[in-house]
Amino acid sequence: MRKIRTVVLCVIVLVELAVAGKIKADFDKDADFSSYRRYAWGNNLEASSGAGKLTVLGAIEQEMEKRGFQKTDVEHADIIIRYQVATDTDLNLNASVDPTYAAVGGIPVNGATVWYSGLGAVSTARYLKKGTLAIDVFDVRQHKLVWSVSATDTIHENTTKAIKQVSKVVSEMFERYPAKVQN
Repeated sequence: MRKIRTVVLCVIVLVELAVAGKIKADFDKDADFSSYRRYAWGNNLEASSGAGKLTVLGAIEQEMEKRGFQKTDVEHADIIIRYQVATDTDLNLNASVDPTYAAVGGIPVNGATVWYSGLGAVSTARYLKKGTLAIDVFDVRQHKLVWSVSATDTIHENTTKAIKQVSKVVSEMFERYPAKVQN
């Protein structure tokens, strides 16, 4: 009986390690995640299908709601969320403007003028392998990335199973969010 328990425990640990290996997260240790209450969407590099887009958006919004966040417009947001999906290519490099919108009316950073946002590099680039979902969270006031998480998996071909799979993966990704769930 003891051997069976040991084997079952080892299998559980190995399964958890396999799942953890698919998800990578990093965050700014100096960011005050407890001060963030409102979020807005940035420019996403979305899934090629409308159903895929709605599935990812819905899963992220559900996780944000669980954590006590309120969705708002960019002008009133504490953070901006942007996601990227690589579904049909092996390489996905995305360059996009500053997600805090400093260049077009967001809160200006030091050195900003009417003609220059004050940010030397306002774009981001990321290598994404096929089957990867990446979520980035940017602090609007500080104009910087504060949390980034990515997950790589093969999506199930059955639509119903794929929706459940994406929701589960996004939930596992948000388990790595630095702040606790608000009750």
